[in-house]
Amino acid sequence: MSSFLVYNLNFKSKGKLQTLTILSEKKMLEILEKIKSEYRSQFTMFQKHFRSSRRKLQKNSREYSDAVSIAYNNLPSILNSSIDEVLKEFNVDREIFDNSWKLLKNEQIICEAFEDIKIITFTGYPKKEIGTETLNEVLEFCKTKLENEYINNENLQMTVSVLEDDIKDLYGFEIEDLEKTYLAYIDVLPDYESIFQAVREAKYVAEF
Repeated sequence: MSSFLVYNLNFKSKGKLQTLTILSEKKMLEILEKIKSEYRSQFTMFQKHFRSSRRKLQKNSREYSDAVSIAYNNLPSILNSSIDEVLKEFNVDREIFDNSWKLLKNEQIICEAFEDIKIITFTGYPKKEIGTETLNEVLEFCKTKLENEYINNENLQMTVSVLEDDIKDLYGFEIEDLEKTYLAYIDVLPDYESIFQAVREAKYVAEF
């Protein structure tokens, strides 16, 4: 049990001492890092399927709107599936993980690690086909579209979905292709971070 800390808590309602097994901070961080990797993997598969099925529908149809709503509502279950998969690998009960999270979630290093899991960012090499001129054109299109169509958080997921599909239809790229290329040329381009921040917020899972 070297990977655990054990707390003895006195539950006054039962009038007796009970033992609660809690993950150490170090072990919790190790598990959270693995969950991040697993969630990225599951999210990538989910997004590929979601985009494929979504793009067969008319953007202004009820079916499209319903598909977007259902897909984004499934994100917490995908995160939970990732957590369960990793806990199985570490041979840790979900109850131990949940209790550990309740006690450790206010620690800054734990909180930051967990937030890092839920914020989807894309890394890798930029696409050679996207030069700075093309990138600037596409990002100006994205900026204008978000400014004109994003009203509040209630329509953010729909706005981002339509934006992603418009980019694919008009330019043949995915939003993550643009982000990776933008990061490569960030020093010579205007600030377009708000575009990618909006996309991340749309795909953010508040709780698991």
